[in-house]
Amino acid sequence: MKALASYEFQEPRPSPGSSSRNRWVPKVKPAFPSLADLAIDDGYSCAKVTPVPFPLRPQKPKSRSHTLRERFKKRMQICRVAVGLISTVNSLDKGLAVDHHTRLAAKGSQMTVEVTAAGRRAMHSLLKDATLVARERRSLGLTGAHLAAPTLLKTSLDDGGYLKITGVKQVPLIADRIVEPSTQACVKLLDVLPPEDSLFYSKESNVIELTGKSQATFREIEARYAFVGGDKQQYLDYLSRPEVAFLWEWNLASAARAFAGISAVLKKDGVSQRKLLMQCSADYL
Repeated sequence: MKALASYEFQEPRPSPGSSSRNRWVPKVKPAFPSLADLAIDDGYSCAKVTPVPFPLRPQKPKSRSHTLRERFKKRMQICRVAVGLISTVNSLDKGLAVDHHTRLAAKGSQMTVEVTAAGRRAMHSLLKDATLVARERRSLGLTGAHLAAPTLLKTSLDDGGYLKITGVKQVPLIADRIVEPSTQACVKLLDVLPPEDSLFYSKESNVIELTGKSQATFREIEARYAFVGGDKQQYLDYLSRPEVAFLWEWNLASAARAFAGISAVLKKDGVSQRKLLMQCSADYL
């Protein structure tokens, strides 16, 4: 069976009776197109390629046909590779000194980012590259790691042969099972960073971006994740342990800029626990 074309899971099938000559045939370019090839005149001083849209996820067939299931498996392989490539490209936009969202806000535009023609062309090129990568992976054969990985990660494989990524399984916090450092030695981030980075991160205005952020969304995130995972008395008993006193500072609730949640997850021995601090509302900023 030939490898699937990169657009096959996204392009509609030809209607019955239509000529096969009108069907789309993929053409693989030797390299990813340059920025000039993707750019369009959209009124900005630089080419607006990101955010690149993600391809549509292939639909799982309802039939139990082996052929259809194999086609779905190969389409999912291409889709996963493409999503990884596009995610990497989209992260470049956030890496700019002034990201795309900030440029829009400065121009008084709406915060809803529309996908440009350049972004769609970039997606098409990345889909072609993903097809080649998936095809080459299939030709390498299996090394045996696919059998050991589910055991090591305590998970299972999905229909496409990939590991199922599950969230962290939280357990009720138990005060005397939380494992904490045996010494009070610590390393301050600002002290070990290069001088330029230390100066940059020492200013709150450099690490918090309020442009385009909703206060209502901030409060919703805070209300959802600022909780104690377990019995309140166990939480108080944990804070009363003398060996953990140096890890915490006490203040009035009115002085807090944001609230976090606390929960626990099991360590490898299945008995001792590790605390989990959920700074979700602060991460939103």
